[in-house]
Amino acid sequence: MRIQRGNLAIANHAGLSRDLLLFETTNKGGPVRYIGQFVCAGWFAEQ
Repeated sequence: MRIQRGNLAIANHAGLSRDLLLFETTNKGGPVRYIGQFVCAGWFAEQ
């Protein structure tokens, strides 16, 4: 997986002073549920 677009935003959110909020879908096309605010503690690349 490449660190670009959405993955890049998650990896860099703290440095950009952005909140990282998690939502989950309740069913296809239905409402979403707020789970909470999180922090990306780190990431690594593996082949």
